[in-house]
Amino acid sequence: MSKEIPARLSEEVLYRNKHICCICRTPNKHVEIHHIDGNPNNNAQSNLAVVCRDCHSLVTGYSGLGRRYAPGEVRKYKKAWEQFLALQSKVYKAPSVRVQRELIGQIDLIVCQILSTTDHVRRKGGNCSQKSGGLTP
Repeated sequence: MSKEIPARLSEEVLYRNKHICCICRTPNKHVEIHHIDGNPNNNAQSNLAVVCRDCHSLVTGYSGLGRRYAPGEVRKYKKAWEQFLALQSKVYKAPSVRVQRELIGQIDLIVCQILSTTDHVRRKGGNCSQKSGGLTP
């Protein structure tokens, strides 16, 4: 008798893969968790691949004269997809709301300081000179 994949593990696998099939990578399709080695008792995360129903049928069975995906191929698709997602998440990560508020507060303070200083004080610092009525670097 095979044991069911624990709910927390299923959730983690689906979340890490953004509920997207690792083979076709088509979003918004119904997905399932496939045991790569075919052993339903092996619930190691490395053995669980997220696949859509279309690809799952190509992984588990034969379709006419076509060949099914071998376990090694599914592992490669899984690895490539998870690496892609990991890199994608590192490309840009928005700062937390707390950090955003701190940055806005610092910007507000700097703007207020700039607006409160006179043109004479700013010119005196040597950073700007006045030409034709405006400040230029």
